[in-house]
Amino acid sequence: MALYVDPLMPCEPTPQWRYRKSCHLFADTDEELHEFARRHGIWKCNFHENTPIGNYYLLNWSSRWWAVFNGAKALNAKQTVRKRRQIWPHLAARPKVTEATNR
Repeated sequence: MALYVDPLMPCEPTPQWRYRKSCHLFADTDEELHEFARRHGIWKCNFHENTPIGNYYLLNWSSRWWAVFNGAKALNAKQTVRKRRQIWPHLAARPKVTEATNR
């Protein structure tokens, strides 16, 4: 089972998400992802499907720590992009934003 968490990033709290930092738990397959979440009590409402960055569970800092403690691999930002493009090849086909395309 291969599970990954990306770095904690700042986010705006909402009525549904009260935390100021969050990260994403993702896996090589959705089956692995859901099985891990079910075994470790991660709420289904934290699952996000068909997003521009793939399918994932949103985690706060303590859930991230718990996921890593239970076998998820902590990735840095560069490793996260590489791994997501490997799991979801259609993400690699997205055009890169450059200074020329921003004008």
